[in-house]
Amino acid sequence: HEVHLSTRAGTDGVCVQAIAPDSPAQNAGLKEGDIILAVNNRKLTEPADFSETIRNRRAGELVTLKVKSAETERILEVKLAKRPEE
Repeated sequence: HEVHLSTRAGTDGVCVQAIAPDSPAQNAGLKEGDIILAVNNRKLTEPADFSETIRNRRAGELVTLKVKSAETERILEVKLAKRPEE
């Protein structure tokens, strides 16, 4: 996986624990410690929500991430790459 996520008690969204170097997520500006609140306007409550949303997309598609980092919310657009199993 290019992005490793976890939940944090008492917070919305999922926390980015690690990101593969030079991955689409990293290139879009996602950083370790960021909280992904939503993907394509779908709120996230656990890492499986993120995986399920991304799994239904194809390489080359754009997804919109609502991200919170250091109390600032921002929107990132990520162009999905081909998954290793494809």
